[in-house]
Amino acid sequence: MNTAENVNVVHESEAQRQYARVRMPIVLEMSVVEDSVTKVKRYMVHDISAGGFGLHCSKQDFQQGQLYEGVLKINIDGFTLGLDASFQARNVQSGKSRIGFEFQNVGPKEVSALRYLITSYLSGELVTVGDMLNTLSRENFTKARKSGGDKTTAAARMRAVAGSLVFFSVGLLAAGFVAKQLYKTYLATTSNSAVIMAETYDISMPRDGLVKPLVSINAEVKKGQPVATFDAPILDFLKSEMADSMDANSLKEMTDTYIKGTLTSPCDCVVLQTPAADGQFLPKGSSVMMLGATDSKPYVLATFDFSKAEELAPGERVEVEIVGDSSVYQGSIAELKVAANGGAPGQSVEARIVFDDQPAATPVGHPVKVTKSDLPLGFMSSAAADNRQ
Repeated sequence: MNTAENVNVVHESEAQRQYARVRMPIVLEMSVVEDSVTKVKRYMVHDISAGGFGLHCSKQDFQQGQLYEGVLKINIDGFTLGLDASFQARNVQSGKSRIGFEFQNVGPKEVSALRYLITSYLSGELVTVGDMLNTLSRENFTKARKSGGDKTTAAARMRAVAGSLVFFSVGLLAAGFVAKQLYKTYLATTSNSAVIMAETYDISMPRDGLVKPLVSINAEVKKGQPVATFDAPILDFLKSEMADSMDANSLKEMTDTYIKGTLTSPCDCVVLQTPAADGQFLPKGSSVMMLGATDSKPYVLATFDFSKAEELAPGERVEVEIVGDSSVYQGSIAELKVAANGGAPGQSVEARIVFDDQPAATPVGHPVKVTKSDLPLGFMSSAAADNRQ
C-alpha cells in the first residue's frame, strides 16, 4: 500500500471545506494606492480551489471581512491566462502569515476554468490553450428556472386547447381509417356486386305498335286489371297470310288501320318499372312495364370471389347496405351456388340473401353492398355505424 503523502494537496476537514485545494503556480496581481500613488502588488498563491485561495503575506496588507479585487494569472503552454476575481478575506489567523480568501461574484466561465485547471492538475493531464479556450466558450451551467407565475392569457389557453383538440381529432380519424382498412382486409368478406331482386313479371309488347301505360310506378294492381293499351297496325296481323294477295290500295288501307289491345296484370302486383312513355312506339317483345308480386319479399343477389366460398355458407349472418340509405340491414344467406359463365362454372359464387326485416323502400335493381364479418354481429354493426359518421 502506498502511504506517500502528496504535498500538492491540502487536506482539510470535509465538514469545514467544500472544495479540495491544490498548490499550483499562480500569481495574484492587485492594484493598491499608497501615498496617493497606484502600485501593482504581486503575491504567490499558496493554494487554490474553486471556492477560494490562500496567500502567505503580511497581515497589514489585508483586513478580515474586507472585499478586494485582483487578477489571477496562470501560465498555460507559454501563455498567461488572467482571471478577474473579487474575493473577501475570511481567515486571518493570529501568529500565522497565511490568509484565506473566498471568491465573491465569480462568473460561471471563471468557475469552469478553475475547475478544469484543478481537475487536470490533480489527474496529471497536460492543459493546453485550446482546451482552455474550449472550456471558456461552452455553456457549462444550466439556466435557472423562471420563478414567476403563469402569465398565459385566457385566449392563449383557448388556442392551445383548440390546437390540442384538432390534433387529437386528426389522430383519431387516422386511427379509425387504419382500423377500418384492417377490418376490411382481415376480418370481413365484401361482395363484388349485389342487387335487390324480387319475383317479377315483365309485361312486353305482343306486336309492333304504340303503347299507352294506364298505371304509374309504385301503383298496386289486381290480377287481371288492365295496366296498358296498345295500337298495332292491322297489317301486322294479316301480312303473313294475305300480303301476297293484296294490291297496293288494299295494303295502303291496311297500313292506316289499327286495332287496339289491352295488357293485363298476371297477379296482385306492384308496378316496379315503367320504361315505356305514353304514345311511344315499341317493337314486338319490348318491355312495357315490370310488376312485382305483392306477396313476394325482395331479396339480395350478391356475387363473391370464388376464393371466399369457404367463408360463406347458408345460414351465415351478413350486413346489407343499400346505396343512398344510411341504415344497415341484417340478413342471412339462404342459398349459395357457383355463378354460371356461358354454361360453364364461373370464377365467382352467387349468394341469395334474405332480409330479417324488410326495408321500407326496396327498389328492385337497386345496388347494395353485402359484408360478412368474422366478428360478432353487434360489434360489426356498431363499427359500421361509426365509420359512416
